[in-house]
Amino acid sequence: YNHGKRWKTKFHLLVRLVHTNYLEYVRREKNGQVQAFLLKYINSWVVSI
Repeated sequence: YNHGKRWKTKFHLLVRLVHTNYLEYVRREKNGQVQAFLLKYINSWVVSI
């Protein structure tokens, strides 16, 4: 956990870069479409904190 400044406060510009295509990997698993949907929105939420 980071106890410093929030990312949006510390940096004026944030560029989102996905290192690996985790969403595609999740889609290939059982119930992958549902998991990919949830993962996408959880990722967006984490980045926006």
